[in-house]
Amino acid sequence: MENRSRRLTAVLAACALALSVLPGARADNVDRDIDRSRAAEKQTAQSIGQIEASLAGLASQAEAARTDVVIKAAEAQRAQRNLEDTEFLTREIAALRLAMNDVATRDFVRSELRDMLSEILAEERLTREEIAEFQDSGDDEPDTVTEQRTAQ
Repeated sequence: MENRSRRLTAVLAACALALSVLPGARADNVDRDIDRSRAAEKQTAQSIGQIEASLAGLASQAEAARTDVVIKAAEAQRAQRNLEDTEFLTREIAALRLAMNDVATRDFVRSELRDMLSEILAEERLTREEIAEFQDSGDDEPDTVTEQRTAQ
């Protein structure tokens, strides 16, 4: 038994020695693990910062796209109103042109007046000639000359 107790004492001493050495080894491993965790946390924080910056850029692009959509919709509405106004004015101009075809223009009235004036002057000239012929011939019937000229 003595042998056994010596062995047991030796084993206990070895365990105690191992335990005294192990906490230092454990502390080194724990410190290394803490340093690694801190480095990983720092890298994670940097990655999160980069992702947040990317998201902020995407948010501003999305806002710009929404603004563009609103502007383009307003432009489309304005273009539609312009088209409707243009079509309305085109129909009104066409109606005015049709109405103007029924109305005598200034040039038309002038040309008609000139034609009528020419006819009146021609008739007056003929009447004067008839009167002159009547006076020259001494005929009592001026209508005969007028009838002859009308027949010609």
